[in-house]
Amino acid sequence: MLMSSIKYFRKYLTLVKSYKGLPFFHLGIFLLFSAPLIASISLVVSISINNNKEKKVFYKNPWNYPLILSSFFMLISCYVFPLITNQNYLIEDYSLSTHPYLGILNWIPLFIVFLRVQTYLNSIDLRKYCGFFLICSSIPVLLSGFAQEFLNWYGPFDLLNGAIIWYQRPNESGMTGVFNNPNYAGCVLATCLPFAVINLKNCANKIQLLIPSSIICFSLSFGIFLTTSRNALFCSLIGFIFLIKNFKVKTILFGISVFFLLIYFSKFFINYNQYLYNLNLTSIFDDPRVNIYLNSITYIIERPLLGWGGNGFSQIWNTRNETFFGHSHNLFLEFSIQYGLLSSLILASLILLIIFKSFKNIFFKVNSNDTVSLKDNFHEKAWFSSGMIIVLSNLLDIQYYDLRISLLFWILLAGMKNIADQNISNT
Repeated sequence: MLMSSIKYFRKYLTLVKSYKGLPFFHLGIFLLFSAPLIASISLVVSISINNNKEKKVFYKNPWNYPLILSSFFMLISCYVFPLITNQNYLIEDYSLSTHPYLGILNWIPLFIVFLRVQTYLNSIDLRKYCGFFLICSSIPVLLSGFAQEFLNWYGPFDLLNGAIIWYQRPNESGMTGVFNNPNYAGCVLATCLPFAVINLKNCANKIQLLIPSSIICFSLSFGIFLTTSRNALFCSLIGFIFLIKNFKVKTILFGISVFFLLIYFSKFFINYNQYLYNLNLTSIFDDPRVNIYLNSITYIIERPLLGWGGNGFSQIWNTRNETFFGHSHNLFLEFSIQYGLLSSLILASLILLIIFKSFKNIFFKVNSNDTVSLKDNFHEKAWFSSGMIIVLSNLLDIQYYDLRISLLFWILLAGMKNIADQNISNT
């Protein structure tokens, strides 16, 4: 075990010589969930000292064009809408919505992160190290969550004058840990789980590593259960479909996932004295989530090209309805409302292309010159699975506005983009 550790450490030092910002990148990943401010600074440092050739060919990279074009339409949306509307666009009470130009900070800086961190994810070895640090970053989430759940340690706890905050709210709806909402915690744990599963698989023949790997894998699964997040549970099941080779098991998991999805979107009224007697499928249209989606589509139709600006949904909904909602619970709808279909379709097309090409390279690309071992290919499947989990999670709800999750979102997409650019054997 000692010799193996020395081997991996030497290999890491070799990578650091080629990528001087790599330690800062990995420090940012390690602190991403527990200390997001410090993690963000570390990630900014890593992409600032990155001096590879991509800096010189930024405008020659075709992957950059959709993000540049989408950013242009977003800025146009924020500038034009106040000029053509009589409504009070820039409302004073920002607790009800986000300032339109501040809303852009949730996107354009993250586009830059996506483009720049690809350097630290452009090989299987680099993605392995990133996956390892993601597993490590989930440990504080688990520890804080279990302390909240079983020891009644409630926060919020803050450090460095509020620079680091662990919320740990009184447990009313589910385990939150360091996060403000159980769905956020569930999304993060579900996203880290595929890396833990593959790590457990790789440690099957190493008894010294098998026990801690098993504990982490079980803790992540148990943590997802404790969050009571249907979103996290459903996305975890979908993610496992990409990790399992057996077709029958995949089919069973897919069927279970569809069942949970139907429950997720449906509001069933069941009389417990007469089992399933009062099951009412038509009530699905009375479900708040479905009502939000239908209204969101209406808002998009009202202003399809440039949208309503960066504070779109929350301002419209909360001025037209009595029940407060801060977002549309679907990232594509939210982005379309804010910045219009021009921006959203460009961005969605880019993400779908990354998903399609990376899926093709991992699961169907064979007989390539740049082949990798089956063990490495399992890790690529884990990366793809985690990327799909966080994308699907934000289509069923929106955790994106937590900086930790938005950074994770674009970092995983950056890795998937690198996988899409290279040939990977499935043999």
